[in-house]
Amino acid sequence: MGDHNQYWRARETRLLVDRSPHVRVFEEDLDLPSGAFIPGWLKVELPDFAIIFALLEDGQVPLVRQYRRALDAFTLELPAGGIETGEIPLITAQRELREETGVEAAEWFSMGSFTLDANRGCGVMHAFAARGAHQVAAPDHGDLGDLSLCLMPLEEVRQRWRKGQFPLAPTMLTIGLGLQVLSV
Repeated sequence: MGDHNQYWRARETRLLVDRSPHVRVFEEDLDLPSGAFIPGWLKVELPDFAIIFALLEDGQVPLVRQYRRALDAFTLELPAGGIETGEIPLITAQRELREETGVEAAEWFSMGSFTLDANRGCGVMHAFAARGAHQVAAPDHGDLGDLSLCLMPLEEVRQRWRKGQFPLAPTMLTIGLGLQVLSV
């Protein structure tokens, strides 16, 4: 990847906001290899999370409809959730799929891990596909009262994806990967 001297270096790092475990914001003064100095660069630490594209045996895809404060709107998205301390991403994916949708799956595929903002941080997304899924229970999403299950036919998901009709980047990326990995 090149010589270590070519990387940006933090001259000083200051913690600005600590709302652990939800977010931490740092301000860094950076020295660039060119000799330039950037004061006050922001770095954001958000928790890593798992997101799941599951295909039910009847050809439907479980999605969740929930309110998102930053958008001040309800969105339709894939089930996802934060990785607990010491938990491996696959276990998180299986837990979140069951909690948010009441679904379990026979086959699981890791589709990779992705950084949401390469300059600021903002957490790592672990994408999974699941096949042979079936409803085993009612959704139990705890304190997220505005969350509801929506089962959508695969072809409708594909069409909405092609038209860019899912507003959240993690959902768009995971659907695209899932369509390829599951060859559907």
